[in-house]
Amino acid sequence: MEEGNVKLIISILIFGLLYGQAIAEEKQQNVNHSAIPPVISPDDPDMQKTVQDHITILNTKKVDHVTKGIRIGGKPVPNQEQKVKERIYREKFDKNPRQTIPLKECIKPNGVIDNEVNECMNGRVKKTW
Repeated sequence: MEEGNVKLIISILIFGLLYGQAIAEEKQQNVNHSAIPPVISPDDPDMQKTVQDHITILNTKKVDHVTKGIRIGGKPVPNQEQKVKERIYREKFDKNPRQTIPLKECIKPNGVIDNEVNECMNGRVKKTW
């Protein structure tokens, strides 16, 4: 190889490295650090229970304790505590929904889109269809 070709190749390599570094720095500057994360974690401040939520759950526990031995139509009265906790979680989640999974990964056969597909997209249920 000629000395001119070697210098050209080295110059191209140096330019490529510097250009790549500049692009990487530019991408880091464009990151929105205050963006909402795509998945809701238990530590998410939007998902923390309020005082009213805790009171509601406590009252539900009291009702479950009182109705524990009662039977209606031969069947025991269902436990309400878990339903109330799920309802509170769902209400908080619905106030601030976050799509985590693309529609094409959650869509049902024959292109059916229903509530289960929306819940799959939001990460609430796993795809079982």
